[in-house]
Amino acid sequence: MNEWRVSEALVSFSRLREILPQMTEEEIIRAIALEEETHRRQSVLKLLYRQARRLSRNKLHQAINQEK
Repeated sequence: MNEWRVSEALVSFSRLREILPQMTEEEIIRAIALEEETHRRQSVLKLLYRQARRLSRNKLHQAINQEK
């Protein structure tokens, strides 16, 4: 996990949008935990949750396709 990427993603909403495609699932979960602790920006949390769901869906589809 890259702590720099997590902290950099939480600098601002626009920075998060730049960095989010490069973040791993673990980094996204860490960013969610940090942002939830502060109870600050719902827009940031919504974007992080959306990306986490997208990554989980992709992993599930990959697992299903490998079983075929």
